[in-house]
Amino acid sequence: MAGNASDKSLTLEITPQHPLFGDSIVLKCRTRSWALRGYTFQWYQNNTFISEHYESQMIIGGTKYSVEGTYRCELRKNYMKWVSNDIELTLKELCSTPVLKVDPDVEVFVGQRLNFICSTERLQAHYVLLYTFLKNKQTLNTPKEQDYYAIESAVLADSGSYRCEVTSSKSVQKKFSDAVTVLVKLIPVSKPNLEIRPRSEIIEGATASLICSVPSGSPPINYVFYNNLNKEIYWENSNYSSITHTIGNVRENDEGNYSCRVSNLASEMVLNSESNTLTVIVPVAGASLTSNANKTEFSIGDRLLLQCQLKEGTSPEFLWYLNNQQLGSISDYYNFSTDRSQLNILSFQLHHKGQYHCVAINRGPDEVTFNTSSNYVDIKVLVQSHTTAIATSFIPLLLIAALFAYLCFKQWNTKQDTPSGISQQQGDDSGNRIPNTSDRTLARDFEYAVVGACRNTDSGCMQDTNYAEDGVKTDGELVYSVVTITKSRGTGNSGGRSTEKQDNKKGENDYSITYATLNHIKDEDRFERYQKEEGCFYENLPRHS
Repeated sequence: MAGNASDKSLTLEITPQHPLFGDSIVLKCRTRSWALRGYTFQWYQNNTFISEHYESQMIIGGTKYSVEGTYRCELRKNYMKWVSNDIELTLKELCSTPVLKVDPDVEVFVGQRLNFICSTERLQAHYVLLYTFLKNKQTLNTPKEQDYYAIESAVLADSGSYRCEVTSSKSVQKKFSDAVTVLVKLIPVSKPNLEIRPRSEIIEGATASLICSVPSGSPPINYVFYNNLNKEIYWENSNYSSITHTIGNVRENDEGNYSCRVSNLASEMVLNSESNTLTVIVPVAGASLTSNANKTEFSIGDRLLLQCQLKEGTSPEFLWYLNNQQLGSISDYYNFSTDRSQLNILSFQLHHKGQYHCVAINRGPDEVTFNTSSNYVDIKVLVQSHTTAIATSFIPLLLIAALFAYLCFKQWNTKQDTPSGISQQQGDDSGNRIPNTSDRTLARDFEYAVVGACRNTDSGCMQDTNYAEDGVKTDGELVYSVVTITKSRGTGNSGGRSTEKQDNKKGENDYSITYATLNHIKDEDRFERYQKEEGCFYENLPRHS
């Protein structure tokens, strides 16, 4: 910026030596040490006179491009003139135009960190750059050498127009970036999560904590807790990302499915958590054992039903004992109900007697086990029923023996009633022979039976005092009758009344005896007709034609 001086006694200087746009520039014309009274100074720009005064310096403030050019000064007095050297004045930029960058640059949500960076290129190495950040033309910081600025947690009020300014301590020049608009938004809540602590299985009487949390979402957040999906139990507005609802002294009726819902001002959307099941474990207590009809004595073949009942307890397991020996799950002699609270013996036998009791068990968290034992029930065999059962067991054998005896007797009777036998016997008694045809129709002519205390004698039928009046003899529970079979009084195939009278004179072979339960005659005409006969009359012997 120095020029050739026409007279070394006058020199032009410029301050600062590297002026920037906007700086104030001082042009000073220096002379030798002599008195300058009466001298004037004239200033020229690009050989054009611009001013004249008695001061040896000229100040150019707020420099712009128009002040650039070649300057010199002249010193005049009367006809004398001194001319200084020429100086070229050129203005320079402090730095390139700054650019403000914002991170994040797409969307800014409440709670996020907001970063500003002012980028520029340094043009003058000997100038130190200073950075200032502004929001809505308001300074956010004092000028510093750091080219960045940060907001740790953005709020809605941080929305606005931002720009940065670059200056230097040696210059008044200021460089501004373009404005950047920042809009801070609320963060919509994310899907909540519900957790039950210390665990989802709680022993009755303990404390359960329901914790509803959201991974993200701008406060305030509205939290609502629900039981069984639709029953609201608690709500709260909070600036925190999680809240806790405590259920103290948990009871069995607190058991169920729990969930929570969240929302905030960012949107009208309401989000629900997955349901979580709270299980309340009630320790088993108060076991008691009862039998059907509260009986302790049972007959052989009876049904025995034992019921194990609890005063309280959730999800119990039942164990059964007979004489302190545990009963297995599978047996041909007994079975259990689905929940094993009942022991069922369909047919009570001798080996089922003894002392029964049950044990109920359930489990809590951390492998904690609860149990309770019932009272003992002594099941016995009913003595009278035992004797009767033994006697009853012999009845089928007696019936079989009676049937066998009857068949043998019938076989023997058939042999005795053959034509040859009858003819021989009748010939011996009376000397008269009865035709075979008469013998074959013997049974068919029988209509009624004379039953009672009768036995065959030479003089006829005599009353037997060993029999009851109705001719029925009873031995325990076996009932039978002594039945005397007589011929019909009708005029059937037997050959008329002459034959009937002849038959009445015959001996024991004219009668046969069997054992049966018979019905008394009910027809009065028939009864009067035969009442002269000794004994009782029965009508359910069929008459054969």
